[in-house]
Amino acid sequence: MAKRIISWIANSQITYENATENYKILFSRNIKKQVNHLINEIDNSSTLNDKMLGCAAIILASLSFNGQTKYLDFGLNLLKKIINSSFELDGFPKSRSPRQLLFYMKYLIFIRELLRDSQNEIPEHLNEIIYYLGKCYAFFFKENEKKFLFNGNQEINNRDFQNFLKIHDYKFKK
Repeated sequence: MAKRIISWIANSQITYENATENYKILFSRNIKKQVNHLINEIDNSSTLNDKMLGCAAIILASLSFNGQTKYLDFGLNLLKKIINSSFELDGFPKSRSPRQLLFYMKYLIFIRELLRDSQNEIPEHLNEIIYYLGKCYAFFFKENEKKFLFNGNQEINNRDFQNFLKIHDYKFKK
């Protein structure tokens, strides 16, 4: 459901721009219903990845609709819970999986960029975890020529993500 919400909002300009007012109302109402359902069900999710996706979708929806501060508050509180429960003090995921590190890195930066672009305050704990994840990321994916194939990791082509980091001036060092 979270991926659907993100996709609908990210691609809404395709149908929303030249649509009738009735379509816009129905479209917005449908997304809000989906987000409300996601909020009600997110605690029942068994995986942290699903919770992170849901968190990103809720925050994106809150920034897409004016006056939805309850979505933003819920999303930021959920984000803080995820960060507190999913990471060691050094910023590495408790799962010890480099793939999970990359997943979290992408979604946390996605959330940070959404907040920055919408001119909302970026929580300090978000900046801090991105900093620590970035140091771990630099070790595993950027500066190290060896591939770490342990704990479910596999070779990953993250060239596009590397380009994104470079364009947005994210520089991480070991």
